[in-house]
Amino acid sequence: MPKKSTEKARGLYVFVPAYNEEDTLGKVLQDLVALKKKGLIQGILVINDGSIDKTKEIAESFRSEGVDVVNHKKNKGKAFSFYEAALWAKRNNAEFLGMFDADLPEIPKKEFEKMLEPLKDPKIDMVIGKVFFSTRIGLIRDFTPLSGQRIIRMQALKPLFIGNKTWLSLIAGIVKERPKDMAKVKFERRGYGLEDALNYLIARRKLPNSNDLKRFSNVALVETRFYAPPSKRKRLEMPMELQQTHRIIQERLRRAKKIKEQRKTRKTPSHTKALKYALKHRRKPR
Repeated sequence: MPKKSTEKARGLYVFVPAYNEEDTLGKVLQDLVALKKKGLIQGILVINDGSIDKTKEIAESFRSEGVDVVNHKKNKGKAFSFYEAALWAKRNNAEFLGMFDADLPEIPKKEFEKMLEPLKDPKIDMVIGKVFFSTRIGLIRDFTPLSGQRIIRMQALKPLFIGNKTWLSLIAGIVKERPKDMAKVKFERRGYGLEDALNYLIARRKLPNSNDLKRFSNVALVETRFYAPPSKRKRLEMPMELQQTHRIIQERLRRAKKIKEQRKTRKTPSHTKALKYALKHRRKPR
């Protein structure tokens, strides 16, 4: 008898965008294939976006496990890969489209099932799993709105399939003219164009000025524990109060260092030299 989470996962197709991820792609695909064998996933697609390392060879080696592979000769970007994956899922009559980054060290079954739980509610259009980013000393910020670990209801992507200009422009880059309602939204400068676009199109459409995804009833934020490779991010959590204190201290240290460097390069004014000379050679009273 399958579990409830397995029953709700019917029609879930997952794609993995990969660009030069030879170190971690193999483990990610192993975990996804294991989830597929357990009935949690119905299809897996890897889009090799013009990688120049062994990403292509690793992806191709999983074809025997039922993994579909698309290879781009040139890098087209994560957003365009998502567009291709959405069309692939639609051809397979998928109910949900999942997206997981290729640089995750692992995808535990327990954490994956946490993302399936909110999908029992038909009002939920998108589930986002938290990924913790860190600096040199550890975790300092919550990057949930920019997380690449997502499961989206295919019904929510309907505007993309019917040729909506805003959707095609932001996701696939097909429409050249800039949509009028996106004049105040800048995605390209942040480096997370796809994630930002999905947040706006699926969650923030009614309230474009809001930055808090918790305000939207059709988006579920899940407390998962997906960590990036140790070489890129450290697995260390900090309380919110300590995060704020750390940011203040770091800013003050940067300012102090900048002032110190300016003092080293600053030339001594001529009048200061004259004053020092006069004090040194002043006549002593008789």
